[in-house]
Amino acid sequence: QGRLRPSRGGLHGEGIGWIMEQDCLQGQLAKELQFERIATAFRRADHSGLGLITRVSLAHLVRHLIPGATKDVVENIVAAAGQVEGSARQGEDAVDYERWLRWLFEVEDIPGAVSEAGARSAAPSALPKVEAVGEAPAAPSSSSRPKLRCSNSAATLRVVQITDVYTLEEFPSLRTLIVDKRKELNEARGGITSGSKTVSVLTGDFLMPYLLSTVDRGQGMMSMLNETPIDYVTWGNHEDDLGHADVMRCERQYGGVWINSNMTDHESFRDSRCQKDFEVIEVSSADGTNVRRVGLVAVLSNEPMLYKPGAFGGATIEDPWETLRKYKQLLERHHRCDVVLPLCHLYEPQDDKTAREFDFPVVLSGHDHHRVDRVCKGTRILKPGADAHYAVVLDMTWDSAEDTHPCIEAETVRVADWQPHKPLQLLVQKAYKELDHLRQTQVTVVPRTFRPLSSSNARGERKTCATFLCSEIRDALNLHCLKDTPHCDCVLINGGNFRGNHDYKDDEHITLEALYSEIDEAVQIVVASVPGDLLRIGPRETWGAPGGAWMQYDDGVTVDEEGYVTHVDGKPLIAQPNRFYRVGTTARFGITLIPSIEGYFKENEGRRPHLDAGIPVHALLMAIFAEQAWVRVWLWLDTDRDDKIDLENLRRLDKDNSGGLDRRELMEGIKTAAGFSTFKDEYALVDVIMHIAGDGNRDGHLEVDEMNRCRASRVREMFALRKSLSSSRGKANQLLGQGLAAA
Repeated sequence: QGRLRPSRGGLHGEGIGWIMEQDCLQGQLAKELQFERIATAFRRADHSGLGLITRVSLAHLVRHLIPGATKDVVENIVAAAGQVEGSARQGEDAVDYERWLRWLFEVEDIPGAVSEAGARSAAPSALPKVEAVGEAPAAPSSSSRPKLRCSNSAATLRVVQITDVYTLEEFPSLRTLIVDKRKELNEARGGITSGSKTVSVLTGDFLMPYLLSTVDRGQGMMSMLNETPIDYVTWGNHEDDLGHADVMRCERQYGGVWINSNMTDHESFRDSRCQKDFEVIEVSSADGTNVRRVGLVAVLSNEPMLYKPGAFGGATIEDPWETLRKYKQLLERHHRCDVVLPLCHLYEPQDDKTAREFDFPVVLSGHDHHRVDRVCKGTRILKPGADAHYAVVLDMTWDSAEDTHPCIEAETVRVADWQPHKPLQLLVQKAYKELDHLRQTQVTVVPRTFRPLSSSNARGERKTCATFLCSEIRDALNLHCLKDTPHCDCVLINGGNFRGNHDYKDDEHITLEALYSEIDEAVQIVVASVPGDLLRIGPRETWGAPGGAWMQYDDGVTVDEEGYVTHVDGKPLIAQPNRFYRVGTTARFGITLIPSIEGYFKENEGRRPHLDAGIPVHALLMAIFAEQAWVRVWLWLDTDRDDKIDLENLRRLDKDNSGGLDRRELMEGIKTAAGFSTFKDEYALVDVIMHIAGDGNRDGHLEVDEMNRCRASRVREMFALRKSLSSSRGKANQLLGQGLAAA
C-alpha cells in the first residue's frame, strides 16, 4: 500500500517505522528487541534482495529504537554504520543492514568495527539493552563459479531447482535462466547432441496458499509450470490447502513428471498420467563412452501438526526416511543408478537427519523458506528459498567412464538477473488482473451481531471487527476439514494485526481493499496446541495496558469479569495442563506475545507451531466468504425447500432458459439473494463462487446437475463435521441451510 518502497537501492525510509509498529517492537516491547526479529522484518520487506538500506532509513530506524534520541546521537550512530567493515555499499548512500544490525546488537564481532572509543560509544546509555540471539543459517548470495570445462568424455546432469512458490512473478525470468543454463551446458558438452541434460524441479508448495490461487483455483500456477516449463514437481504440505477436487484437476493438467514416493495411495496416483513414485534420468558423454543413470525420489513431511484432519483426501504419508531407504536400494540395485538424488519437502533439521542416515552426495530440499548451502556429514544440503527469487543450479558430473563418484558443483543464483520472457510475462499480468478487479468488490455480508463494526483502538480493547474476523478464520479452518475432527477450537490474534482503525458506517461493507487495510496480506495463520491452564490465564496477561500484544479473540470465547477465559468453542474450559486446545493464531507473534505461552514453547521448541505451515489469512477468508455467498443464492433459488435445484427453481435467474447459470446471471443472484449492494460489475468473485457452486470444468456455465452434485457432496461433509463442532456449528448450519431441516 505504498508504505514499503523497495527499489534497486534496497529499502527506503517511510516504511521502517511501520515495520517496527507492525511487528509489535515499539512501546512496552521495546526492551525485548532482538536482532533476528528486526533483521527478519527487513528481509521480508526487502523484495529487491540486495540487503541494503539507505542512510535516511537508518536514521528513521534509530529514532524508533531510541525514543527521545537527540539529533547528534542519531547522526553518530548512523555515521558508525559506514565504519563497520563491509557495510558501506554503493558509495556512501546505502548500508548492508544485516551487518550493521549484527554490530549494533553485538550479535557478532565484525572485523574492522569501530572501537569502544569510537562511534559505538557515542551514546552507550541510549541504546536499548538487547539479549543476543542465535543467527539463522547464513544465506548464500548469488555465487559465480569457473566456466564449465569443455569435454566430450564428461556426462553431466544439471538441475535448476526452485521451491515453495506462492507467486507467479519470477517465472518469466526463470524461463530465460533455464534456457541459458541448458545452452551453457550443451556448449560445454559437445553441442545440442550432447547426452548431458538440464532439468528443472519444484520441490513442493505451489498450489496454495496465496490469494490468487483462492480466486483461480491454481490455474495461473499450472499455466506457469507448463509454459516455463518445470520438468518435475513434488508434493508439499500446502498442496492440501487447495480443495481436493481442485488438486485432482490441477494434477491432471500438469505436463511434466510429478514424483510422489511417500504418498502413493493419494486418489490421483493410481490412474495418473504424470505421477511416478520415482524417475530415472540417463545422461551420457558426447563421445558415448560415459553413460550414467540418476534416480530421483521425492518425499514430503509426515508431521501431524502440518495438516488438517483428512489431509490429501485421507491419503497416508509414509515415513520419509523409510521411503528413502526403500527407493535408494531399489534404484541402486534394480535400476543400476550411479547415484540417487533425494527431492525433499522437509525442514532443515530433518535434512540433517537424512545426511546422517544416508550417503547421498547431495540433497535438494524445500519447506524452509530461507536459503541453505552447506555440508552435513559429507552431504551437501541445498535450498533456494521461497518464491523463486533464487534458484539452485546443481551439476552432477562424471568426467570419464572411470569415475566412481560424481563431482558436485552448485550455485545459488538470483532469478531476476535474467531478462523476463515477454510472452510469459504477459500471462502473469493477465493472471493478476483478477485480483485488481476484486479490490473494490464487496466480499462478504457482516451479520448484524457484529454491528456497529469497528476496528478503532484494537490495541486496547475488544473490537467487533476483530471478533468478526477471528470468528471467520476459526470457521474457515474448521469447515474445510474432511474428517469429523475440528482443526481449531478458538482463534487468538494480537491487536497489532488489526490496523484499520476504522469505524464503519451501518451501510459500509467489507471489500477486499478494506480487508487489506484491516489485516495485512502477509499475515499467515497457524494452529498451535495449548494447555487449558495456560489458555485460561494467557490473554489476560496482555490486557494490562494498550499495545500491539493486546489479544483479540473469536465469538466462541467467553471471559469473566476478572479477565480469565471460562469458555472455549462455546463450552466450559477445562483448565488442566493435560487438556490441550488447538488455537489459531498468526505465524509471527500472535500468542507468542503471551508470556506464559511463550515460556511454554521455549521449554520445548517442538511445541511451537511451524511457521512454514501458515495459511495466508486473505486466502482463508476468501474461501469462506465465497461459500457463504453461494449458500445465500442456493437458498433463494430453492423455493420448495427440498435441497435440490430444478429447472423451475432456476427460472428465477436463468433469463435465457439455458438450463443453467452464466456469470452474468450468477452476478445478479449475488446482488439479489446474497445482499451484495456495492458490486462493481467485476467477475473475479463471481468466478470463485461459480467454482465453489460446482463449475469444475471452468467453462463459465453452471449446469443444474453440477450444482446439485456439488451441493450434495458438501452437505454430506458438513453433517459429518457437525458432530464435533461447537462454535463453528452455527456456521455449518448456515452453510447447510435447508439441508439441515430436510435431514
